Amino acid sequence: MYVKKYSLVSMSIKIKYSNQQISFIRQNMTTKQKDKKHNLKQILIFSHFLFLLFVVSTSSLADRYQCNSPEITQKAKKLLEQSGFLIEFCSNCPYSGEAPKRANISKVTVEKLECGQELTVHGKTVRIIKPPVFGGACTDLLEISNPSFKTSETYEQKADLAYMYIFDKTDNQFKTIAEILGLDVSEVCVKHMIIKK
Repeated sequence: MYVKKYSLVSMSIKIKYSNQQISFIRQNMTTKQKDKKHNLKQILIFSHFLFLLFVVSTSSLADRYQCNSPEITQKAKKLLEQSGFLIEFCSNCPYSGEAPKRANISKVTVEKLECGQELTVHGKTVRIIKPPVFGGACTDLLEISNPSFKTSETYEQKADLAYMYIFDKTDNQFKTIAEILGLDVSEVCVKHMIIKK
């Protein structure tokens, strides 16, 4: 009887001890899991912050010369009307992935805003040009392929002078209106374009 009682007592002690071990292990595991979740949450918050910072900085570059002084606006309007067509390509736009568009210009309108004046170009998109492959690297001269297909869509676009290119006969290249007007284009990713025959 004594042996049996002793064995029962030792079994109950073992069971209690093993239960304590299990609860300790569980607590330890949940603490580690919480730490991992907390660290993962911090990493996600930081990565979202970096992404937003990137989008805001590139977006500010994308709207570089959309609102301008009346003098600049009138000069740009005259250049666009004389040119008759343009190539629109936002090289600084985040995740643009859009092909450059060639549009014929029918009219250019001016709108007065608090920041100055803004141009809107009206016309027809006549060509969608094969997207250039430049790997996001900035370049002074971008060669683009012949227009890949014709289209006839209505074109109505707020003019950002840093990303609307017109043909400059002096050196047979497409240049931004901003550059032709002598504005600072040092942060514009693609300065000039030529279309390969």
